[in-house]
Amino acid sequence: MQNFKQLLDSKKPGEVFSVDPQTLALSEEQFDAVARDWVREGGGDGFSIQKPHRESMTGERRYDLMLLKKNG
Repeated sequence: MQNFKQLLDSKKPGEVFSVDPQTLALSEEQFDAVARDWVREGGGDGFSIQKPHRESMTGERRYDLMLLKKNG
């Protein structure tokens, strides 16, 4: 998750940004697992969730996009 730490460090407090599997160089399954943890915990170290998105085309309802906000 080094990619995520670098991404988060590049944002200003209060900035809203999106992440998806490609942004974090994760498979769809890996991203879904990470996103489920974030949703369960209400965010993570240094950020909160603004809007989680689950895909609906396959019926698997995996998280495929998250809007996050860097805490300040």
